[in-house]
Amino acid sequence: MEGLISFIPAGGLGTRMRPYTLNTPKPLLLMGRPDRRVIDASLELSARVSEHVWVSVDYLGEQVVDYVGSKDVGSIGTLTDTRTSGSAGSLVEHQDRMSIGDSKDLLVLPSDHIYDGNFSIENYIKTHRELDADITLMTVPHKEYGQYATIDEQGFVQSIDTSPSPNNVSTTGTYIFKGSFVANFLHSVRRAGSEELNIYKDIVCSSIGKAVVATYFVDYNQGYWEDTGTLRRFFSSNMRLSSGDNVVDARANIGSEVILKRCVVLGDVALQGAAYYSDAIIGTVFNHGPTIVTRFGDFKS
Repeated sequence: MEGLISFIPAGGLGTRMRPYTLNTPKPLLLMGRPDRRVIDASLELSARVSEHVWVSVDYLGEQVVDYVGSKDVGSIGTLTDTRTSGSAGSLVEHQDRMSIGDSKDLLVLPSDHIYDGNFSIENYIKTHRELDADITLMTVPHKEYGQYATIDEQGFVQSIDTSPSPNNVSTTGTYIFKGSFVANFLHSVRRAGSEELNIYKDIVCSSIGKAVVATYFVDYNQGYWEDTGTLRRFFSSNMRLSSGDNVVDARANIGSEVILKRCVVLGDVALQGAAYYSDAIIGTVFNHGPTIVTRFGDFKS
């Protein structure tokens, strides 16, 4: 789509997903199939509508650079952060290389979120431009986690809170910024010499009441969105996308006597002998090292 670039921050430490992220960055964990990774949904969605997609890397960044370089989904480049400075800090550092400016809107998609179903990224961008908004947040029906936006009758954001209410909707960490707005913001924080910056806290929240902040609502009929940032949500998303089948890494060594039911098997873990695993994430931190199992005994598909 003309006049649009995308940014996917993929440099986080993945601390909520440990120990499975000690040697593998969270965006590269399996998702739904052995040949799919968590970051694939954001890569493919953004590449479909963008002149260029930029992926910023930091923690275990070489793995992400190699993976992104192997994808054939459009014009994609990587940005290596020279210091850990947050998602907005990465934009400040790489603003010139990304050519963020007045003529190009900026789409931000997290690297650990799942987008599926009939969700139309094209309609999202169209709505943002028709409203002439400075920022347009993608929102969904209430989730049990995250932040919640209170909106007026026209769909513009009045406030963002940490508690749900009948008058608000869940935010998704997915944003479109007007090019001139985000360029001016980045120039101002660069002049101020700000260190660590977060897109949500330092750009979105600080702009409410000062800029035009709109929403684009995606209901359950339009598509599916999930933040896979915790072990339970990661497991649940895998089971949803696999229709409850096992998701097993091609590098895993599974013995003939091992029985798996609704499991996600990560890395080159070796499972041998007469054993039964169900509703679990199974992996190893070190190559051929001890097996680590996270069970979800009360999981309901």
